[in-house]
Amino acid sequence: RLPDDLVRSIDKTARAMNRSPDEVICKAVELYLARTEELWSTLDRISSAPETLAFDWEDVEGSLLAKD
Repeated sequence: RLPDDLVRSIDKTARAMNRSPDEVICKAVELYLARTEELWSTLDRISSAPETLAFDWEDVEGSLLAKD
């Protein structure tokens, strides 16, 4: 069961997109799951990065400001 305001929003979106509310809900869930998977993947990469992965600010600043 969905809250009434959410149902109204889904219905409004469905009408604007010329789609059924079911299609809007399915697409929203697909996008949500894809984004969630992407976030979890990013967190996994960050958590498995070596602790020595650090940058010296002066080196970074020098590289960014270096003239070609």
